[in-house]
Amino acid sequence: MTRIDEDFSRARDKAFGRVIAHIDAQMHRSTPIVVIHLQEKSPETLQTNAKSEAWSLFLNGIRHLHNGAPNNQPGSMHEALSRTSLRASPLAAALGVSPPHFEPIYFSIDYTTGAEAALFLCRRLIDAAETDFPKSRSLIQQKILTEKPGLDALKEQMALSFDVLAEVYEKVCEEMKAGLNNLK
Repeated sequence: MTRIDEDFSRARDKAFGRVIAHIDAQMHRSTPIVVIHLQEKSPETLQTNAKSEAWSLFLNGIRHLHNGAPNNQPGSMHEALSRTSLRASPLAAALGVSPPHFEPIYFSIDYTTGAEAALFLCRRLIDAAETDFPKSRSLIQQKILTEKPGLDALKEQMALSFDVLAEVYEKVCEEMKAGLNNLK
């Protein structure tokens, strides 16, 4: 590895580290609350848990981009998006919705340094997550609506939880964009 390659990798790792630290800070502001009975779920609890879940999806995707391939190599965009998608959430898994599988994603390169590369990839991931959002939302909503009859209270709770998660996920996309702009 040449000195230029080492400098590029070091700057890339440092930028990914700043992005991951930003997400970690956001997650620590919204530590999930364990709810044992449905009656204990308040709007604040739903909001807190949704924030934690949405931020963790982005953390999973960003970590994969950073070094999620074998031997701690940079991960692929399509795998990172699979981990960031709303369909990768625990709520989706509980409903039997599988995480999506995407075709490889190609785009024009618009960076020259490792730090620019990391931020560029993070921005593309957020853009792709926003593009995937309507499809993910639709698939999960359909799954909730087709749950077994007689579970109306549970369906209502899942729908409410998902509505809050979807709303928070959109906000996290915006907050991620703003955060990345501040990390330049």
